[in-house]
Amino acid sequence: MAATAARQEYFLPILHQFKHWLDGEKDVRRLLTKSPLRSAFTYTLNQWGALSRYMGQGYLSFDNNMVERLVKLAAIGRRNYLFVGSPTGRRRPAFHFSLVSSAKANGADPFDWLKESFSRLPFHCDATALSQAAGESVISTELDYLLPDVWLAANFANFWDIEAIRREERPKKVAVVHITLTD
Repeated sequence: MAATAARQEYFLPILHQFKHWLDGEKDVRRLLTKSPLRSAFTYTLNQWGALSRYMGQGYLSFDNNMVERLVKLAAIGRRNYLFVGSPTGRRRPAFHFSLVSSAKANGADPFDWLKESFSRLPFHCDATALSQAAGESVISTELDYLLPDVWLAANFANFWDIEAIRREERPKKVAVVHITLTD
């Protein structure tokens, strides 16, 4: 079953019930105007259009957790890179973070993808795409094979699943039995 059809069949009725409940609670005016719960209600109702788009498009995610995780790298490092040595020093880590985040978002092993991309780029010194990148919009497709998603399709052995890696690295949890002694 397609994702859109499944959402329509299973989640849309629940979403309609939730909206009906939100509207009912808002109209009863039991919520204080400045309360955090009232803010949550207002936010949810204001974002209802975006939530509805999620229901109609199977490829959209319900939350933005992936984007939040990817942006976190730059946000954490922002203060650390404030005085990197030059005005352009701050831009360089941001550039590299965007490359690594793109690889992660597409499921490509960042190290393997960057290693291969950086080893192949010198052979494209006269490439139209590189000259266009100097200030124009890039319309050349000659470097598309180095995009993380295209590269991963050709090198699927380099699929990167961080959750699987973390599961393997976690130590096995030891079961602890608590015994209560009674008289």
